[in-house]
Amino acid sequence: MTILSSVSSYSDSSYSEELKRIYKQQLKLKNENLKIKARIDKNLKFDAINNTNIRQRHIDNLIETINQNNNKLEALDNKLVYIEQVMRFENDIAYENRDH
Repeated sequence: MTILSSVSSYSDSSYSEELKRIYKQQLKLKNENLKIKARIDKNLKFDAINNTNIRQRHIDNLIETINQNNNKLEALDNKLVYIEQVMRFENDIAYENRDH
């Protein structure tokens, strides 16, 4: 969360709003993954108790959803890095312009 703490030093609030939006998306995806993992555990226990494999297809679908969410999280992380770089670049330019 280092980016969020440094946002206050930048004057453009559009970056701040975009960062907040991204953090909310990340939190939502992480929470969804936790719920899905709990469902996977429940299905695995069902199969173990009943000595069956009938829930495996459902488990595979849940795992695929987690993988998709992880891909989305990675894309959001990349977006955060990009925004941070742009913010630093703009801040550096503003600092240099003050000196001249």
